[in-house]
Amino acid sequence: MKITALLIREEVSKKTGIKLQFYKNRNRYTWGTGLSILPSDWNFKTQRPKIKKKKSNPNERQKELELMDITNKLDICTVAIKNYITKTEVNNEHFDFNLLKTELNDITKPELSQLANPIENTDEKLIFIKDYTKEFIERMESGDRRNPQNENIYSFGTIKNYRQFLSFWKTFEKSKRERYRFKDIDLNLHNNLISYCNRKNYKTNYTGRIIKQLKSIIKNAYRDGIHNNEIFKDERFKVLKAETDSIALSEKEVQLLYELDLSNEKRLERLRDVFLVECYTALRFSDASKITPEHVAHNEDTNRNEIHMFTKKTSEKVIIPIRPELEHILSKYEYHIPKVFEQDLNSEIKIIAKRAGIHGNINTKETIGGKVVYGNKQKHELITTHTGRRTAATLMYLAGINPIDIMKITGHTTEKNFMKYIKTDKQQTSNKLSSNKFFMGNNLKAI
Repeated sequence: MKITALLIREEVSKKTGIKLQFYKNRNRYTWGTGLSILPSDWNFKTQRPKIKKKKSNPNERQKELELMDITNKLDICTVAIKNYITKTEVNNEHFDFNLLKTELNDITKPELSQLANPIENTDEKLIFIKDYTKEFIERMESGDRRNPQNENIYSFGTIKNYRQFLSFWKTFEKSKRERYRFKDIDLNLHNNLISYCNRKNYKTNYTGRIIKQLKSIIKNAYRDGIHNNEIFKDERFKVLKAETDSIALSEKEVQLLYELDLSNEKRLERLRDVFLVECYTALRFSDASKITPEHVAHNEDTNRNEIHMFTKKTSEKVIIPIRPELEHILSKYEYHIPKVFEQDLNSEIKIIAKRAGIHGNINTKETIGGKVVYGNKQKHELITTHTGRRTAATLMYLAGINPIDIMKITGHTTEKNFMKYIKTDKQQTSNKLSSNKFFMGNNLKAI
């Protein structure tokens, strides 16, 4: 097992904290040692202090002893971690990180209790949520901080979401005339945050996204050894979520879009075609808009072309048969999907769908500012880039494709979540069931 020693901040002229990091069962664990050192005295290759052993000068001798003490404690902690993990595995015991941290604290900071807050020697600025979030984003952008699930760099979309959270948090703190530290986060602040969002008439799912990102920031700072506040584990510190008025198009409506003549309006034609790629593949916009000839392969067994691609969000490989309509679209662009902006597609696809004849009233229900608001919209007004992916999944399901097979394309990990994702009305369900053996009966003569 590799146990890494890291500095909390590397480019500073003053001492910074040292943390130990390791992985177990694909989960990352980080512990703030309470030790600190000047970055200039740290060997980033060996992950230990630089010791020059100059004994003539008393000051240098004292510094040497201090660095040797840090090295010794890091070595002892590394052995302690390995021994504890080995013991739990051999005895088939539960791995308790809090118990391990208590043992490690006794080595480097016995004066601190397990719930000490904040941890000594942590960079003073990082105990504040705003400052930690700012550095968190900077390290994501530089690639120093990676997704703990797969060690990949964070996507542009993820970084953008955290930047939006930071902007929100600055405004929130300004309204409260407060500068919140991690130790200040509790259930009372959770409730105040919801009340603030409701007064701003934010939608429930936007408020939920803010809480979700706040919990992520708290959790990452906890792993980095910045604080010991475990509020993110409290089930009452929950992420709000409301059912959205997401829709899926019917096979007939997709065909209307396909047959709409936009040959004299090339920009709209490109936008429509990218949306149809989603409708025929169940790919996200980030993947559907990146298809090149390298992603297309011919299957000799079926004599059909297929899309072979590693999806951007999950890094999972998908193989998708290309239906004739999609083959026509891809060949139109020589298998290089045209570059379009997602915000343009989100805006224009509504207009394109209206021109194609996609209409019909949809009853809507939204929770805005904590209140349920009922409304009525035309179907084309509810179409977004994500509608294409949801349409494909729904039409595959209605066509009788096994949900497990569809999930290999959409990336859903449970059938329960997949069934929530697809959008079928009662009439579509009835039409699907009518050809089922049960409803076909035994063709008996009338009794």
